[in-house]
Amino acid sequence: MLRFSRSDGRLARRPAPPPMPFFRWSAGEHLSDYYGGNGAHPSLLLRHAEIVIALYYAPWSLDSKLTRISFESVAKSFAGSQDLSFAAVNCFAAHGQCRNTYTARMFPVLMAYIGDVALMYNGELAADYIRRWILYIRNPIYRLLHEQELDDFCAKHDDAVLAYFPVHSLLQRSWRYKEYLIASLTASQYEELLGRIGFAIITEWDVASALNFSYEGHIKLFQHVTHFDYPIERNYSGVVITEWVKDQSAASNTLHWLVPDANTMLKAERLQTTMSAAPTLILFTEREPLYAHKSDVSVVEQTVMEYYACEEERLGHLRLISELREGYRRRRHSLLDEERLSCQAVANSSYLSQVQYISLK
Repeated sequence: MLRFSRSDGRLARRPAPPPMPFFRWSAGEHLSDYYGGNGAHPSLLLRHAEIVIALYYAPWSLDSKLTRISFESVAKSFAGSQDLSFAAVNCFAAHGQCRNTYTARMFPVLMAYIGDVALMYNGELAADYIRRWILYIRNPIYRLLHEQELDDFCAKHDDAVLAYFPVHSLLQRSWRYKEYLIASLTASQYEELLGRIGFAIITEWDVASALNFSYEGHIKLFQHVTHFDYPIERNYSGVVITEWVKDQSAASNTLHWLVPDANTMLKAERLQTTMSAAPTLILFTEREPLYAHKSDVSVVEQTVMEYYACEEERLGHLRLISELREGYRRRRHSLLDEERLSCQAVANSSYLSQVQYISLK
């Protein structure tokens, strides 16, 4: 007869099995798997690179297992990047520092550490989406020197955030610039902003004065045919700036992707809420986060912009935006063709190497 209790009447406990590697051994070329849950404090991880992408997982979690493939694929795609390192941490190991330090309500949790800034990823756990997020946080702010660069930047982004910082303030790392940088990074935590927002700085006074910038750190948000100034009475902090941009973006008359909150609302419920609010034009299409300016999306975007532009002056500006975006769309097709050929060449090379290996055996 089996006994499940000890002689003193208490239930017997079976010790947990020792933690095992979560990733296959070949993944070690691209990421570090801290499957014991120890030695993975952000301060330690940042000794290896300027930016650390960390995946906190539980071995039993189905979502963690599904994300494992995407995470390894993304890490492999950044092979050779000196500024990036990838770490996977078992945050459910019984005696691990991770489990004893953090409390996670769900797994996996994807984080990015950049110095003292910690960013949580809240998008889809698919390789293309994760890679887009990393590409953004690697270069969150652009420097615009000429009027043509300014026009291209504003045409490329539905929400173009611009700020004036003379060169000396960048060299001295002024506190306003640091807060602006934090705002650009914080914006990456909102899936509804990624892909439509861009942050840039203007350092040349002649370009800044033409756009009516008046002081160091002056922020303007451009949305095709209109713009907004950051309220001077508001606190100049990264979090507050991001909240202001997010609110202005949500209220804009532009095409928005339907992005449900992963923790509170399903996509069907979000769709129902959107349709109940007002008459709504909806485009059902596949999203390609790494290749913007799809033809069907571009058509609807242009329709929306022209619908809300009533003045002839604005129509002329929209035609300019339309021409620039048409150029982006054509470059998108060229880029897809080039990468398709490149992927095919890599696949053929891999196949040939396998054939040679089999023949040698």
